[in-house]
This record gives sequence, C-alpha cells and structure tokens, in this order.
Amino acid sequence: MAVGFSIHRKFFGAVGLALVLAVGCASSPPKARAPKVAAEPRPTPIRVGPNGSPPILFTKVLYRIPFGQKTGEIYNARSPSKKPIKVFQWRQSAADTKLYNVAATNRLREFGYRVIDLSDTLFESTSSVKTRFYLAGILTDLDMTERVNGRRPEKNKQNATVEIEFQLHDAVEEKTLLRMKFTGKGRDRGATPNALTAAFVDALDQLLSEQSFADAVVGAPNEFADAPVGEPLAIPYCSIDQQMSLPRDLGDVSESVVLLRVGQARGSGVIVSDEGHVLTAAHVVSGGDSVEVELPYGIELPARVVRIDKRSDVALLELPGDSYRCASIRRGGGPSVGSDVFVIGTPLSDILSQSVTKGIVSALREIEGEQVIQTDATVNIGNSGGPLLDEAGRVSGIVTLKAFGLGVEGIAFGVPIEAVSRRLRIVWQ
Repeated sequence: MAVGFSIHRKFFGAVGLALVLAVGCASSPPKARAPKVAAEPRPTPIRVGPNGSPPILFTKVLYRIPFGQKTGEIYNARSPSKKPIKVFQWRQSAADTKLYNVAATNRLREFGYRVIDLSDTLFESTSSVKTRFYLAGILTDLDMTERVNGRRPEKNKQNATVEIEFQLHDAVEEKTLLRMKFTGKGRDRGATPNALTAAFVDALDQLLSEQSFADAVVGAPNEFADAPVGEPLAIPYCSIDQQMSLPRDLGDVSESVVLLRVGQARGSGVIVSDEGHVLTAAHVVSGGDSVEVELPYGIELPARVVRIDKRSDVALLELPGDSYRCASIRRGGGPSVGSDVFVIGTPLSDILSQSVTKGIVSALREIEGEQVIQTDATVNIGNSGGPLLDEAGRVSGIVTLKAFGLGVEGIAFGVPIEAVSRRLRIVWQ
C-alpha cells in the first residue's frame, strides 16, 4: 500500500452478512437529502512552451510523519458498525521512497518539461550537474481510509489525503529555489486500489499550476541545449615514440590523465595533444567559472574551456604552454564488442587519483540519440571525463555515464572518440 503500513484484507462471512441484513430489514422514515455542493475545481497545470525546459529530475519523496500518528483506517463495507477493523500508526522516524517517480516523470513530461527519466533506464551521470533541476517532496501528513468488501473485492474503495512540501533545487546555482506545500486528495476503487498515488498527483498538479514554479524552471538559461561550437578546430595527433601495450605500459599512459576541480566538484580528463588539449565530460566543467587541472606529478594549472557540447556531454579544454605528456586517440573506427578496455581516473576522492579498472566493451549502443560505448569496467563519481583506453593505450572514448540501482553492477558508458570529434568539430592533424 505505502511506506509505513500495509493492508491485510480479511474475508467477512455469514456474521457480517447477517448484521447487514438485520439492519436492512429495519424500517425508518425517509431522510431528507442534503443539497449537493459543487466540488472546488482543481488547478490546471501550466503547459511549457514548444522550447521545453532545461532538464529536470524527480528524485524521491521523503516521509517525515510524527511517530505514532494515525495514518489510516480499514472498515468492513458489509458491516453496519462505524468502527474501523484496523487502525494504522506511523512507526518510523523517517523513510524515503521512489514510489511516485514514474507518476511524477510522466506528469512533468505531459506538460512539456524535459525530464531526465531514471525510473526505467537507470542511466545517471556520474556528476550531480548532469541535470539542471532536481525536484523532490517531503510528505508530512497522511490519512487513508479503505472500505473492503470481502465478497466482492472489486468494490473496495479507498480515499487518501497527503500533505507534501515540494522543493526545487538548481544544480548549477547550487541552491534551493522553491519550497511549496500542498494538500493532495485522491480516491480509487477496485481489488487493489491506489488512492495514495492519485493524492500525490493531485498535489503535484497544484505545484505545476503555480506560475512561480514554471518561471523558475522555464525561465532559467537552458545550458544543456544544443549550441554551435564554432568552426572546425585543428589539433595535432599525439605522437608517441613507442607502441603502447596495456597493461604493461599503464604507468606511461597514466601520465596523460589529469584531475579536474571545478569548485567543490571533481572529475577526470585526458591530455590528447602535446599542446595541452584536454578532453573531458561537459558536466564536469559546467556551472563553474574556472577549471583547475592537477597533473599526475602534482602541478596545478588553470585550464580554459575551448568547446563544450552538453547534449553529448563532452568538452575540450586547453592548458597553458606545451610539451605535455599526452595519449593518442584511436583512429579508424571504434573498439569491437568483447575487446578489453581500461579506465583511469580519480574516483570518489583525490587520494584515489590514477586508479585503474579493467573491463570489456559490453555493447555499442545509442542513448537519447547519442552513440555510447557500454563497458563493465568499474566507474564511480570522479571518473567522469576520464579516458576509455584500448589495449594499445589509445583513447577510445570519454567516460560520461554510469548505471545505478539495486542489484545493478558493471554498467558504465563512454562517448566514442569519433563522436567526440564530430560533436566538438575537432580535426586531427
């Protein structure tokens, strides 16, 4: 039914039926019917214009109900007694759920928002700035009433009332823009009624009908929209004196992998020319005024963002000076399924810099119109922007995505180097 309690329906037999019949046989004068009052019209969500919105992700609902508070009652629909057969009380300090994620995602998308949907794809950026906005809710009050019919469960009826505070967080500005509380009401009937979701959607519709919410999301600059990256840019191939072979030459290749710092965010990158050109993921360098690059031997340098394509999630940086240790890019097509691939980067913490993981190319796919390399090599937060290297030590792709979820392991993604070059309009010489 919902987090906090579950309903166990019981069959009510001859005793309950006899009570109903006994009451039904009693005669009583007809009662005057109260005049019907028109229901208050529910607000209509505001539809976003044809240009859509910056990406928004609904994350979860946090239950924060006082311990011991009554949250629901069950009645026997076939009994004349007005007393509930069971009363539910909240028995947790707090709990969170993604029960409503699909409903919220569908509702946002229905009214024109560009929604990052993790409910079924499980794809998530390894950085928190993959989406511009995060939307979540805090459920502070819950009241559910169900009337069960043991003989005809299809006639079960359920009503729910919820009080939810929605919060809208801007990942680029790193602040919460809105906190708005609504009371949602829902009803449903059938063998397995779901009035709770209906009540949640009612509260969400009230949020979506607020002009301040629409203005906050749609009025923000859509930094994730497609944008031209300029004329073709010539970059020299990285010349290597000897032919590399991994894992034998991992020490040499890792000298081209760098740590990126953008404010409090961390990521990885790979130097692909001796002139200091660095490839990384767009979400690593988005939302920051400056990028600091730490070379493997500890020197820190400022980097300039030369080109960025947020749709494919790739970016090109440039370091000052020249004569850098660099990695060669793979030419003449991408890796084949089943071939070995290596990931080098800084997962989770600076002290884990130059970490290496190995896997295979699991598949070559297309996600939201973009080509990606799927691998089972381990990828964590901080690996974003690092290289996917083939057995010859060549950059085959740039790490951008990972898959998450209960029981999900060994699913990560990178943008193929050919797609990186095409999206950033790089011409290798």
